[in-house]
Amino acid sequence: MTIIENPSASRIQAIALKGHCKLMSLGMNHSRLTRTRALQLASQITGKTYKRGQHAIAASDLDAWIAANP
Repeated sequence: MTIIENPSASRIQAIALKGHCKLMSLGMNHSRLTRTRALQLASQITGKTYKRGQHAIAASDLDAWIAANP
């Protein structure tokens, strides 16, 4: 069992959000996270702005951000 010591850390949030964005780009929805809110959170982490429907771009940007911030 793995315990995450600081779930509010930006890297942990980016990893979870990347998965959400990938699923949203395929058409799946999350019950507690809207598509707009997912893009807003991705924008806060990466510093880029996203328009409606750019979940795949946000996921790839988050992946690059995770690789750049170990």
